[in-house]
Amino acid sequence: MGLKGLNDKESKAFFEICNRGSVNPKEVMEIFQKINAPISRTSAYALMERFEKLELVFPDNSGTKKRYKAVHPRTLLDEMKKNFDQLESDVSTLEQSYETADFEHDDPRNISKTLSSEGEIRTLCHVLNKDAEIVVVYNQDSKISDFVTNIANGHTLVKGKTNVILFHDKKKGRKGVIQLSKRLDKDGNTRVWGQIMYDEDMFEYLHKNEVVKNG
Repeated sequence: MGLKGLNDKESKAFFEICNRGSVNPKEVMEIFQKINAPISRTSAYALMERFEKLELVFPDNSGTKKRYKAVHPRTLLDEMKKNFDQLESDVSTLEQSYETADFEHDDPRNISKTLSSEGEIRTLCHVLNKDAEIVVVYNQDSKISDFVTNIANGHTLVKGKTNVILFHDKKKGRKGVIQLSKRLDKDGNTRVWGQIMYDEDMFEYLHKNEVVKNG
C-alpha cells in the first residue's frame, strides 16, 4: 500500500492475483466479489491498466485473450529497498537543513518549554540525539510505556517510578529533563505530552534516584 499507493481492497485483490498464474478482467471481477468489494467489468479493465502502469502486473501473451500476470514479489522487494535507500538520503539532507526548536537559540538555562504533542517530543529527541546521551525512565503506565518503547532508538531505557527523559550534552555542558505526562485530546484519546527543562539539579536528582538505583 505504501509502495504503490493502493487502497486496502486493491491490496487484497493484488495478493489474490499473486496466488494465480494469470488473470483476465472477468477473473479480477470475481476476486473483488470474493473480498466483498464488487466492481464492474469496465472498472476491472481500468484497474488492470493502472496495475500495469504501476508495474504490478504485465501482459501474459501466452494465449489469444488478454491476461495479466503479477510481478514476482522479489521485484517489489527490490523496489522497496531502492526507495528506502533514497528515503535515507532524503532524510539525511532534510536533517541538515532542519530548523531546530526556538529554545535552541536562547540561553537553555532560562528555558522551560511545553511539548504539546507526541510528535514534538519525538522531534526534540531526534534533535538532542545528535549530541546528547539520553536515558528514558518510565513506570508501569501502559500508554507511556508504549510511547517510550517507540522512541527508544538506541537510548537507554530504565524502569522506575516516574516518566522522564534525561539528556546530557557533554559537548555543550547541558543537562536537562523532559517530564512526560498524559492527557486527553479533543477527541477523547489519551496522548503523551511533555515539559522540557534545562535543570542540572533536577537531572542529577533523577539520575541518582531513578537511573543509578534502577539501571
